[in-house]
Amino acid sequence: MQMLGNRTVIAQTYQHTLETRLFDEVWVATDSEIIYEEISKIGGHVVMSSRQHESGSDRIAEAIEKLEQLRYLKTGVSIRMIETSFTGIGIDTPEDLDKAQKLINITPDAS
Repeated sequence: MQMLGNRTVIAQTYQHTLETRLFDEVWVATDSEIIYEEISKIGGHVVMSSRQHESGSDRIAEAIEKLEQLRYLKTGVSIRMIETSFTGIGIDTPEDLDKAQKLINITPDAS
């Protein structure tokens, strides 16, 4: 596990994603037991997926299916997955996040 300051890169990434307040929940889908344990250790949401996926999209689809089943059993509410195709932008720094927010006209305090 690569460290970044006093936390692992995956823990930093998870925490910074939460801090954007762009999402109600943040989940990590992984086939790595090490990543699963790290996210669990910091109290994050994580779901284990198969190692057989050809792409991250396949991994996400499996994770959403698992989460949908769990959420439905717990609350009776289903998750609806919509697949889209788009070119994304990398968000690796707070400055990148600011640029992305300006692109989609979202402010950190927006509700």
